[in-house]
Amino acid sequence: MTRLMCVFLLGLTLISPTDVMATQAGQIIVIVRHAEKMSDVKDPALTEQGQQRAQHLAERLSHLVFTTALTTQFKRTQATLAPIINKQKLNHLITVAKSPLDDHIQAVAKLARQQSGNVIIAGHSNTVPLIVTALGGPTLPSLPETEFSKLYILSITPNNEVSFIDAEYH
Repeated sequence: MTRLMCVFLLGLTLISPTDVMATQAGQIIVIVRHAEKMSDVKDPALTEQGQQRAQHLAERLSHLVFTTALTTQFKRTQATLAPIINKQKLNHLITVAKSPLDDHIQAVAKLARQQSGNVIIAGHSNTVPLIVTALGGPTLPSLPETEFSKLYILSITPNNEVSFIDAEYH
């Protein structure tokens, strides 16, 4: 079975016990929106439900081997990936979310592609769809403020062929 087919099946089920690693065959990039936040203040922490979601994300992706986690400077993105970062002892890179938005999106995409292994990215409702597109995935609709369960998986071959999976986790 080809690597892309394995990744496709993994994305459909998200329960494969087989470790998926970046090798000569390419890179896997997982993109999620941060989990539920406490309030609409400038830099809120996660709610209890958001903390549970972050734990569940780490459990659901425990069979994937990441090398790097990318977040913004905000608590909610960092807390969403904290369980994965801590469990896998990942290199954690923080990209400052700033204007213009397109510059931020391009910086995240470039940084993700520069990594030598699989990458997980936590973004925001207005950045996640744009990051997917910047990495070669399809154009996605905007995420509603109430959407926290989307999970996007991009498998990128060395010759930049991109496979895309739109999944959910709870």
